[in-house]
Amino acid sequence: MISGRPPKSRRSGRYVSILGRDNDEDLERLDKIDGGAIAGLRVAYNHDAWLYSAAVQSPFTGDVDGYQVVLKARWRNQFSDQWFASLGPNLTYSSDDWTDDRFGISDTESARSGLASYSPDGYARYGLTGSLTYSLSAQWSVTATAGVSQLTGDAEDSPIVSDIGEATQAYTGVFMSYRF
Repeated sequence: MISGRPPKSRRSGRYVSILGRDNDEDLERLDKIDGGAIAGLRVAYNHDAWLYSAAVQSPFTGDVDGYQVVLKARWRNQFSDQWFASLGPNLTYSSDDWTDDRFGISDTESARSGLASYSPDGYARYGLTGSLTYSLSAQWSVTATAGVSQLTGDAEDSPIVSDIGEATQAYTGVFMSYRF
């Protein structure tokens, strides 16, 4: 799944990478941020149709430093042999370093872009995500996902968000999976 701009992260069952930030269009006068690989730890608990999980993750390559803590609750249901659905809320906390790398504006970037210099602290993001999966075979499936998230705190107040972006971010995606 690819989420709205900024921040972006990629997911495939487990968090494995964070996407960078291109310096094109409205962000052309800001520095480019290279994405990277993420390492982390996740614990999960199943209770009936619900899956609860908590994860901590940190990039070890790329331009983003710091860490994130991600809490999720997910209702899951199998409607038939081929159809599965899930829906649930999530809450993400990003550390000061992570937030500064994603939403901060240096004095140099400010001079180039006309946006105010900004040095944020950590922030939280909350949202709701749903997915619908169709199993083509025992190995192949197609999943459609959609969600909405709300930036809060210093991320929401960043000129990147308040002047040229949106604090409420909707996202959709379709992907195909192969199970080994």
